[in-house]
Amino acid sequence: MKKLNLLFTVALFLVGNRMFFSQTAGSQIFNYTTGVSQTFTVPVGVNSITVEVWGAGGGGAGGSTGNARAGGGGGAYTRLVIATTSGTSYSVNVGQGGSGTSNPGGTGGASSFLSGSTVLVQAAGGTGGNSGTAGAGGVLASGLPATGATRFSGGAGGVPIASGSGGGGGGSAGAGGGGGAGGNGTADIGSGGAGGAAGITATGFNPGAVGGIGGTRGNAAGNAAGTGNVPGSGGGGRGSNSSAVSKAGGNGGNGRVVVNYTVNSIDLSVTNAISNANPFVNDLVTFTVVARNNNSTLAVSEVFLTDLLPTGYTFISSNQSGYNHTSGVWNIGNMAANASTTLTIAALVNETGVYNNTASISSATIPDNVPANNTATVNVTVCKGGTTAPQVKQ
Repeated sequence: MKKLNLLFTVALFLVGNRMFFSQTAGSQIFNYTTGVSQTFTVPVGVNSITVEVWGAGGGGAGGSTGNARAGGGGGAYTRLVIATTSGTSYSVNVGQGGSGTSNPGGTGGASSFLSGSTVLVQAAGGTGGNSGTAGAGGVLASGLPATGATRFSGGAGGVPIASGSGGGGGGSAGAGGGGGAGGNGTADIGSGGAGGAAGITATGFNPGAVGGIGGTRGNAAGNAAGTGNVPGSGGGGRGSNSSAVSKAGGNGGNGRVVVNYTVNSIDLSVTNAISNANPFVNDLVTFTVVARNNNSTLAVSEVFLTDLLPTGYTFISSNQSGYNHTSGVWNIGNMAANASTTLTIAALVNETGVYNNTASISSATIPDNVPANNTATVNVTVCKGGTTAPQVKQ
């Protein structure tokens, strides 16, 4: 019997801790939006974010020539953990992929995550292919911050065979490694160079993207170079043709920014009691309101308790100098884990009015996942006509 009781107690403790404190993973993805700066605002209950940033891919070389050309490089990757507070706003700039319409191909834009004008996290874009010279991948050393971040370089583009096919675009870096180099072109009418491999993933984070394939020999649209993929892989270089006909390489893939976070939630509770639930008119009564943070490990900030006396009472005094009896709000502020604090309110019972009294508790910085115990009401019955008169509940 004792063993069964012990098992029940342990199970109840575990269930209670899951109920009092939980975490929910979330993320927000930012893609390129025509050069417009975007905004990320930290959700309530979040005190740390992990930012993943990919630079955009370089464009494969194109232009007017009979020769095939090189692929663009893949974008770099940077990841950083940032301590923050709920409601803080950051700016997000996502790089545009480099154009593949000319020679050399365009360089991919860098992507960045900023606080005001200060760049907190940045990843470089890949360089465009240039005739027979492969576009370089975005360099990890160009990423910010220089220390404390996880950084990987994008893969270089592939080189062409002049009278054959174009080089493939470089793969973009991922959370667990650099991007792969694009494949080289093949002779005559062979296939274009393969796109470079995507940088591998890491637990809980994201991989890069495969580069665009190189264009094959010929003038048909079906032989066009492959566009780089999001996030940030390089475009393939154009294939050759029998005359100096203008032909585009593949555009580089746009960059991307992903913000990962964990929403913490807790259980605040409140109880409310009165010294005499059946008072007479003009009696002095005391309400005792206890606020509690039920989580055993997590402190909670910006805690507010509200208890506005109803019209059936006249306020006399309180034990908390921060309690505003006009608004009924007591700004408790910080509450340590597994802590409680008490508000007492002394009041006179009026001849008329509402007598039931309700207290409530909340935090401005973290959501409460047990709302049922955030309010507590005391039911009071007042005797209005002396000891022989019937009591009247208001």
